[in-house]
Amino acid sequence: MSVNAVPDKLAKDLEAYSDGDVPVPMAAGPPKRRRRFRAHALIGIIGIFFVGSWVFRNCTHGGGILELIDTDGPQCTSEWSEDGGFKWPWQPFTSRTINYLPAGTSNIFLEANHASRGRVTVRTSDFLQVPLIVTVATHYSREARDKASACQVTRSEGTSGVLIHTPFSTGGRDNFISYHSWVTFPSPKAVNRTDHITQFGSFETKTNVFEHHFMSIVNETLSFDRLQISTTNAPITIENIVASDVRIDTSNGAITGTFHSNGSLILTTSNAPIDIVTHIANDANAGKENRLIARTSNAYISSSNYLSAASTQSALSSTSPNGTFTMSYETANGPIDLEFPSVPPSSLLGLSAKSSNGAIRASLNPAFEGNIHAITSNVFRAEVKYNANTEDPTGEGRVRKFDLQKIDAGEEIKGSVKWVESDGKDVSFADKSGNIEVKTSNADVELNFN
Repeated sequence: MSVNAVPDKLAKDLEAYSDGDVPVPMAAGPPKRRRRFRAHALIGIIGIFFVGSWVFRNCTHGGGILELIDTDGPQCTSEWSEDGGFKWPWQPFTSRTINYLPAGTSNIFLEANHASRGRVTVRTSDFLQVPLIVTVATHYSREARDKASACQVTRSEGTSGVLIHTPFSTGGRDNFISYHSWVTFPSPKAVNRTDHITQFGSFETKTNVFEHHFMSIVNETLSFDRLQISTTNAPITIENIVASDVRIDTSNGAITGTFHSNGSLILTTSNAPIDIVTHIANDANAGKENRLIARTSNAYISSSNYLSAASTQSALSSTSPNGTFTMSYETANGPIDLEFPSVPPSSLLGLSAKSSNGAIRASLNPAFEGNIHAITSNVFRAEVKYNANTEDPTGEGRVRKFDLQKIDAGEEIKGSVKWVESDGKDVSFADKSGNIEVKTSNADVELNFN
């Protein structure tokens, strides 16, 4: 579709595609002496700048500014918009392409080759019937821009997306290009969904040095069966997303946000924190586990987890667990702070938290039952805290029983916790398999059972 072929209702919405926050080289402005000279220059000098700007934009420069190296990329010519307005020579230009994905597209992807840099923003719109990807390029020469492309590709029926290709550059500001891709999905209102949910099969990105930001969606839900985000050296922020299975990989960039999942959630980075809130729902009738893995290094992990289960059986009378959850957190040289405000009664929670040179604190919902193992080293303490008067979360009048053993002067604690009837009869299933394993070194460990 033509760059200018935008529906009237969408035209105003497209004004949100701002290019002002795309990174540009630091030394883009003139020196102070030139600014003072320009302030006192007459109209003739302004004319010289005008001509110089035109030459800068349209002529080939020599004198050490190296050319782009052409490599094989997507076989297409992007329909970049024309640069708008007058620019001083030190200011970058912006151009954009607009790609409407085919009707019926359920699986959406965005990929960029290793020479490409930039940002991805995900949002919804009330004025779209199909997914739309707008790519804004910030650049200093049309020649460099025209060698780059943002091509729409259909891989199979229902699977479409955009490939960004930038030729590898050997240097020079003229060859600098940065991108901001706005991926916009139809809102529930746009497709007349009364349940306030827009459902897609998958969304996947494969990029290098692309920051990702999923904007907040209020009073509606954008849901995917599978969400896979891959980049390097950039943060990923997801304000609110629903996906059955989630995999996020980056490095040297933080992972933050709120996730709703009924499958697996795998988050990996390095040298940056992971700070998340999760809402994880288990289908206890299906007998499958929910899995969360969060890994980083040289940074902290903070995770607040709301676990729930859908079951047609009574949690206490069932011979199978009321939901199965496996949660694993790992870092080095950083603390771990975990909270479990909600855990289904008689569910199986397997929790593993490992660090070194960083304290670990975990706060557990009273519904947890299972084995406990907390260990540290070098005169630091492992401690288990609990309230002896906590009431049965099921309202059945059960009594909570702790069996704990301190080892090595408090550096290690082993034991278990379970709910039993007032006469001591064990009616729980979860304490047979629930497990907490917390391990660090050179720092304290603290487990809190509310």
